[in-house]
Amino acid sequence: MNIALRHFQYSWITLAAATLASGCGGGGGGTTPVPPVQVTGKVVINQAIKGATVCLDLNSNQACDTTEPTSAATGSDGTYSFSYDSTAITTDQIAKSAIIARIPAASAADATTPAVAAISSDIVLSAPASAPSQINPLTTLLWTGISAGLTQAKAEADVAIQLNITAAKIYDYQSDASDSTQLLDNARSLALATAKLLSQGLALSVVDTAAAAADTTSLRQFTFNDANNYSSRIYSSTDITGTGLRQVLDQRSGLSAGTAIANNLLYQAAYLTPKGWLTCDASGFTVTRGTPYRANYCGSGLPQLSYSTDLTDVSGQKMSDVITKLQAATDGSNTLNLDPSLVGSATFPTGSTLQTYNNFDIGRAIWINNLNSTVEVLSQFTSLESFIAARATSNVVLNPAKGVTWLGYTGDLSHWLGASFTDAKSQVQYYSCTFNATTNSFTTCTPAGTGTFAIVTVNGSRLIQFQGQPAPVANVTYTVGYGEYNGIVARYRQAIPGQTTLTRRLNGTGWQALKTALGI
Repeated sequence: MNIALRHFQYSWITLAAATLASGCGGGGGGTTPVPPVQVTGKVVINQAIKGATVCLDLNSNQACDTTEPTSAATGSDGTYSFSYDSTAITTDQIAKSAIIARIPAASAADATTPAVAAISSDIVLSAPASAPSQINPLTTLLWTGISAGLTQAKAEADVAIQLNITAAKIYDYQSDASDSTQLLDNARSLALATAKLLSQGLALSVVDTAAAAADTTSLRQFTFNDANNYSSRIYSSTDITGTGLRQVLDQRSGLSAGTAIANNLLYQAAYLTPKGWLTCDASGFTVTRGTPYRANYCGSGLPQLSYSTDLTDVSGQKMSDVITKLQAATDGSNTLNLDPSLVGSATFPTGSTLQTYNNFDIGRAIWINNLNSTVEVLSQFTSLESFIAARATSNVVLNPAKGVTWLGYTGDLSHWLGASFTDAKSQVQYYSCTFNATTNSFTTCTPAGTGTFAIVTVNGSRLIQFQGQPAPVANVTYTVGYGEYNGIVARYRQAIPGQTTLTRRLNGTGWQALKTALGI
């Protein structure tokens, strides 16, 4: 981790300095009054925040009390200003205090989108009083670490590791790119996500990277038919001493008709990472510590900002009841796919817990979903050019459908979006094709408009990206394209911006008890 040198930008403006010595300048024997200290800075989320009230929070109650130096509401440039009497407020008080910005959801606006509410509910941002030039979500995380007992320098270093950014970005990330359609992998996007978490009432935390972390185990996914047909996916986490990182092993296993499932069937996906295509396997990935934390799944092919909530003790509860409740979830958090009656009257032992894990996708992950599928991995093509030529519009048959390139569902789950290449450079024809689930085949295709395509290079891989497609099914979370993969052509998926996922996972104690109840 390349941590930038500690950097502060001070905006204190002291209008006069020290008390004059008695008798100087005429022997009057008096002293010159000490002018107030003026404090200025800016409140920022994406850009400047209008409507925030800023104060020196001397009693750490997250409120601007009448006895505390307070600014007027910030204008459209986000600038705040207040003054204080240095004879009444000591340097020790300053060192122990934060400057806070109270941001009301009803009236605050971000300069990025001034006509839209900046946040969904009231939040309070913080910054150390020693660094007041910018109050933002990342300085708020920093102050959380300082409040927990870390020095400012240590908290800077730990936050930088936690978010995978340089320490200087904590205080000013305005040079980072901004994209209204997605969260980019930079400090600005992480600040936006952190503000969202604050508006949801999440408590932030910074963990001392020097402190050891306990090993953990959680059940990521489990499907069970009987003792000869099941599959499990376990996350096993161990501390990488002194780094602030944990190594998480993605351990998958199972049986099919009593025979161990092969690794290539358990680990079927490949992600396009900064180092090229990578098959995700049992070697796992790293995550940072604290709230929120960074998860760099599959060599950072799927970078995420994550946090955990809702730790529930299920000790003594009937397993069948817990499974039934999980399966009733409509938010995608269920991780157990089995008939609840198979566990009989078994109960979870002491120490069994369920916890919710929440993930924000950072950027737009690109992945091949199934390397074993001949529909997704097209080994007959060795280049995008040969693929484009074979799927030319002149080769398409509409009924029954032939020669069409498939791009996923369109309109509803009974229709797929097809495409053909009108020319070799940029033009495509789209089709809506009826899917017959009984025969697992496509029947009639009808033209559904035209669009364009472009060949782009991402992380060293050439990809076809399509534009102008008809609207996909509402719950589809990705778009589809085709790219070159290890000398052949494969169909890839690219996440639609802003995706979030959550899972409810049993801990290791609960998982071992569930296995015992099922006889595996």
